[in-house]
Amino acid sequence: MRLPYAVSSLAMLACVVSLPAQAASDPFFPTFGNAGIDVQHYDLALTVDPVPTHIVGKATLLVKATTNLTSFSLDLHALKVNSVTVNLKTASFSQSGDKLTITPTASIKSGSAFLVAIGYAGNPDAIADPTAAAESGLVLGWLTHGKAAYVVSEPVGASTFFPVNDDLKDKATYTFRVTVPEPYVAATNGRLLATKDLGAKRRYTFEMLQPMASWLATVQVNQFKVVEAKTKGGVKVRTYATADTTSEAVAGFQAAKDMIPFLETRFGPYPFETYAAVAIADPTLEYALETQTISVFPKDWYSSDVVAHELAHQWFGDSVSVKQWKDLWLAEGFATYVEVLWPNRANRAAFDKTMLAIYNSVKTNAVGPAVVDKPEDLFSDRTYNRGVMVLYALEKKIGQPMLYKVMRTWASNNRYRKVTTADFVNTVVSVTKDRSLRAFVNHWIYDATVPALPNVSASAVAEAAASTSLPTLVESRRR
Repeated sequence: MRLPYAVSSLAMLACVVSLPAQAASDPFFPTFGNAGIDVQHYDLALTVDPVPTHIVGKATLLVKATTNLTSFSLDLHALKVNSVTVNLKTASFSQSGDKLTITPTASIKSGSAFLVAIGYAGNPDAIADPTAAAESGLVLGWLTHGKAAYVVSEPVGASTFFPVNDDLKDKATYTFRVTVPEPYVAATNGRLLATKDLGAKRRYTFEMLQPMASWLATVQVNQFKVVEAKTKGGVKVRTYATADTTSEAVAGFQAAKDMIPFLETRFGPYPFETYAAVAIADPTLEYALETQTISVFPKDWYSSDVVAHELAHQWFGDSVSVKQWKDLWLAEGFATYVEVLWPNRANRAAFDKTMLAIYNSVKTNAVGPAVVDKPEDLFSDRTYNRGVMVLYALEKKIGQPMLYKVMRTWASNNRYRKVTTADFVNTVVSVTKDRSLRAFVNHWIYDATVPALPNVSASAVAEAAASTSLPTLVESRRR
């Protein structure tokens, strides 16, 4: 059911269904996130001048207090705040480092919903990627290339373009109103509600009704050409192409319209109203990213396995998201399974050979547990390749139809929720009604030594490794 949202009416805002409260900050990134608050909705009005990039913004947040508050903070990087109100009353504020601290005129009781409006402006600046070595120069958040701007923020970086509780556990709904000069096009998460001409500028309004983690929030600004299609079930699929995006690449991205019905038969209904792909011309972007409902790709990354991987994240990673970054295999392992499944959907032997080749790589390289223990390992083979082997080993144990039932149940029961590895193990046992699988799955997830695949001979593994190439993303992994 759609719920009305109007920033001018506190009474109406109070009717918005509250999302579960959360404690602030993930152990991997303790300086991000803020205690005592649970953001329910972000209404972001952004005016963007692409060259040089400058933002004038107003962020209106519906927030629930999770403790008694005399003040609270949000994450905001490099942008200057010029006004703050809380419940329509002027509030005092200060900025230090990447924190905006707000002190309302009256204290706020735990459990209360309140409205925060923040005016801000500036030239957005990316932040260093905290999962990478400092000398790598990798950055996250609001990025620019030529006359275009784009946002990629895994695992953090939303604070580079709006005041945010940049915490994995704080999922919220969003409204985006992005105004850009003609002939630029703006794209962001959710469904496009309206496009309004404003003379020399144009405003694009998008609505993300399903809860979304802040790292998935994105804004894309470029002189895009937009290609549209629909799935047989009516899901609108768009590609935002650059001037030099080839017709072959557009067709590769638009293949999502055929993938969605196929994946629905395996994992349940597509969890959102729309899906889009954005082609990024920046040669320094070396990975694709599954930003919710609108995946971001380097413009030449349109192979079917890559497109399928990012699309799969809409079920596994976006709709069903992890509570802690250490459990990221629950997103990346599942997406890697689909990455192998789609191109081999009509050839079971090729599917098995590819999976066995991945297993051989995991075994040969002694890839460690799927649950990682430091942020530097988030985008390593542990998360992706050891992660997908958890699913493939389970499939060899219980059969593909039962594995699909587990994955479908997982996606359905946890839609728009946050999950842990223990939740997945419990789902396996519940769906299969086989308690012995708890130990089996835990070995595959946590053991330092890679277990042997059930019902697979060493000669089959060796043959697959010798004759089968690893998929594109398995060979070269980032997100």
